[in-house]
Amino acid sequence: MTWTLLAVLFISWGGPAANAYWQSLSSSNFGAAKADSMPQGGTPAASLSGTNVTISWAAVSTPAGHAVTGYTVARYTSASGGTPVAAGGGCAGTVTTLSCIEQSVPGGSWFYTVTPVISLWAGAESARSAAVNTDSTPPTISVTSISPTPNGLGYDNTSPVTVNLAAVDNTGGSGVANIKYAVDGGSTVTVNAATAAVSVSGDGIHSVSFSATDVAGNSSTPQTQTVNIDTTAPTVSSVTMVNGGGGGNAGRASTGDTLTIVFSTDMDPHTLCSGWDSTSASQTANGTASISTAEVLTFTSTSCAVPSFGSVALGAAYNTSTTSSLDFTSSTMAWTQSTGTLVITLGVPGTGGTAGTGLSPATPVYSPVTGAADKAGNHVGTITSGGKSKF
Repeated sequence: MTWTLLAVLFISWGGPAANAYWQSLSSSNFGAAKADSMPQGGTPAASLSGTNVTISWAAVSTPAGHAVTGYTVARYTSASGGTPVAAGGGCAGTVTTLSCIEQSVPGGSWFYTVTPVISLWAGAESARSAAVNTDSTPPTISVTSISPTPNGLGYDNTSPVTVNLAAVDNTGGSGVANIKYAVDGGSTVTVNAATAAVSVSGDGIHSVSFSATDVAGNSSTPQTQTVNIDTTAPTVSSVTMVNGGGGGNAGRASTGDTLTIVFSTDMDPHTLCSGWDSTSASQTANGTASISTAEVLTFTSTSCAVPSFGSVALGAAYNTSTTSSLDFTSSTMAWTQSTGTLVITLGVPGTGGTAGTGLSPATPVYSPVTGAADKAGNHVGTITSGGKSKF
């Protein structure tokens, strides 16, 4: 009858969910037995390191004083209710110690429990631990400002330039640990904060690479910010006048003659002709080239209302009139970005003025229009040609 009764109890209460069992009182008399019960697990403590969670708890024993043989560990997504998830890593299965580490825990807020077990019998699940917030989402980082603010073409004409960075971790995340950056592929600088100010100096096109890392060790995708610094005023390498009119016209201004000014290639053509943009490879304006009684050549065009080119003091008597300018209608002014070349080609002589002839070579002086500048906003000064030239 005793064995029959025990078998009935095993069938009724057996299995991992059982919390009570019969215990033999004597190895020589298996019929002598008493009931014992499984205890509830003690509330565990959970701590986070990166995405690894360490769970620890106090030992428990049965009411009869028998130690349990192990514990199972589970986690929940809330402080109450919900479905348990069996812990993995070093906490998988039955843990025979009083602590374990679950590695690479998914991102979220987790509450841990432990349940004592003896063989096939399991005690009551413990109360849940305080929440641990794991983080598998990298922070985001961005350039909040560049100081001074670059102009519309992306240039600064002062140095140094400061690139301000800021990182933000996801809601409920572990928080930003640091920002890392490097300038022009140099050594990496680590700033243990959520903001960083990167100083960039010297003329040229610079590259600032940067990323952020949170406390859990998640790193953002590296990004790059380009910084264009140009503090040097543009230059004019030459001012030349070429005879293009054919036989009999050497030494006098006439149709087909050209005036060529060569700038540094980072010149902003919009500052030479208001109707031009700042980036096109080549641009042309039609208008009138005039030589004043003071022997100063200018160019006017409805396409270049303000500004328009500037002026060139020719240094020789190309207009012998003392009362009116020598005008060439249907003239053109053309810009080539790749070479920084500005060419004025004289059109047909209009009314007014008298062309001089047989002039000696002279040294022209170019005075740019007010505001003529490169793409960084550095202004061009008055330029004297390095040598003599003539039509």
